[in-house]
Amino acid sequence: MEDPSKVSSCTKCAMKFGFLSTKRNCQACGKVFCKFDCDLWLMLPDSFGYDDLVHICEPCYERYNLIDFGRSLEEFGPKEAPTAIILPGALAGRIIPPCFLSALKGYHVISTDLPGWGMRKDQELTVDGALEVIKQAILDHSHDKKAIIVGFSMGGHLALKFGHRYPELCHALVLGACCNEYYGFRSDMFFKSSKAVYDYLPNSMNATLIKKVLPKDIDWREGKWIFAQGMQYHRWGQCGEIMAEPYEHFYRKALSEISMPILFIHGTNDWRTGEIPFMKAGKTAELQLIEGADHYFMLVPKHQDEVAAKMSDFVRK
Repeated sequence: MEDPSKVSSCTKCAMKFGFLSTKRNCQACGKVFCKFDCDLWLMLPDSFGYDDLVHICEPCYERYNLIDFGRSLEEFGPKEAPTAIILPGALAGRIIPPCFLSALKGYHVISTDLPGWGMRKDQELTVDGALEVIKQAILDHSHDKKAIIVGFSMGGHLALKFGHRYPELCHALVLGACCNEYYGFRSDMFFKSSKAVYDYLPNSMNATLIKKVLPKDIDWREGKWIFAQGMQYHRWGQCGEIMAEPYEHFYRKALSEISMPILFIHGTNDWRTGEIPFMKAGKTAELQLIEGADHYFMLVPKHQDEVAAKMSDFVRK
């Protein structure tokens, strides 16, 4: 590690350090940067000896990331098979959990960078931008120009919005950890306050807050498929806006108008305010519950076999 006291300017932008300047060592290369040029978070490979996310510079972020920044999507399975598009939640990038591949064995599985992640990390995250990425992935990579759309948490909200806007491009929807309706005063205040937190607090404080709300039985190393893709804390305000877009009872309206098969898969300890009205509104919706699981059940290894089994049963009907 370079000694910050002996470095007078940022390695990247050459900004001169003043008395009150924040200097940061990249925890991978050890060089000294200003706080703006060492503001990314990543779980580094085991050889570095860290057991948590650490601050690193952008070149090291791309060098040690699980994601290949030379492309914008991952593909698995035979390309002539039915296609499934995977949409992650706000925590994750395009590297997907093992249970997804287990559930979708024999399918052509695509996981693409949404705006704000991976190769698209410099783009703003919006609903229209995300839906355009999904649409293009189907048109460019699905042999029959249709797909099963699988989304969890924020990805589930996007999946439903995509199915509602582009039903002709969808075989079915799998919506995980999103059986909540975001409307009314409490939800509005929650998302506005979340945006303020992630917009104005330092990333180090955001990181601490996020780790406090994650389940205690997540092992950071076991979950490296998420954390070794980096954490885009600065995108969380935009994620909240996507889930709280001003649609009056959007889920009920969309579910009543969609005719394709829909699976809700949900933890029994998650937020469930929309479960009954969603099932009533959805003409073709079914619900599967993961006993004892909360909102982050996709991150907990003990639940992943059950998730894979329930998803597999649905997509093979």
